[in-house]
Amino acid sequence: KRNQGRGAWILTYENWIEEVDRIVTKNLGVGLESLPDWLSHDAFERGATPQEGAQECLDNAETYGLGELAELILFDEL
Repeated sequence: KRNQGRGAWILTYENWIEEVDRIVTKNLGVGLESLPDWLSHDAFERGATPQEGAQECLDNAETYGLGELAELILFDEL
């Protein structure tokens, strides 16, 4: 996260993808490095939340024949 001044924080791509990885790992037991590549930077630039990014990652993995991962409900408890 980068301080933008006046107490506002900007979520960097690096922080965003770490959060996506945390959500995916928590729900599947494997991280992003074990799943097919997906257009993560595009999702980040589009303003997707980490939860939405995790879902896009799973949707993409399903297209590669990795089962019905997209049907999983992702939980992101703090």
